[in-house]
Amino acid sequence: MGDYAEQLVKNCAVVNCIVPLVRNAAPAVGAAITLKNHDHVTFVIQCGALAAVNAAVTITQDTAIAPTANVKALAFTQYWTNAANIASNVMVETVCASTFNLATAGATYVIEVDADSLDCTGTPATPIPPFDTLILNVAAGGAGDLLYNAVAILSKSRYAGASAAMSNVLID
Repeated sequence: MGDYAEQLVKNCAVVNCIVPLVRNAAPAVGAAITLKNHDHVTFVIQCGALAAVNAAVTITQDTAIAPTANVKALAFTQYWTNAANIASNVMVETVCASTFNLATAGATYVIEVDADSLDCTGTPATPIPPFDTLILNVAAGGAGDLLYNAVAILSKSRYAGASAAMSNVLID
């Protein structure tokens, strides 16, 4: 069955952050996940049917799992996709400006985020708790069918091992 070094579930937290659902004109707000005990997250978005719609993907960051007044957009400059050839597992790096559209039925989109890329806290005069929580957001894409799901894979854990010993990334 392999050892710990070979098993994803013993080295990473896997979170179904946006469940598969036909959304039509509804946006999706993913599960809030904390990076307090992980140094990296990979968001994997898998598209099903997309009927002539484009749904914008963004990521917000916050200082806690429960929404606070500190929420702000996360800046990211690239994602990977197989949209040019959905029959391939080869992902093409694509430049973006903190957003991109789900635009190809059957495509996979991947966003990589390091914990140290989250914004720093406020000034000493106006302290803000550290940004350590991320939420994947997909805007409404129009009136047509829109089916997708998203999974977050948190890696570089401080507490890797048996899944019962791993920290829950959905709790602060």
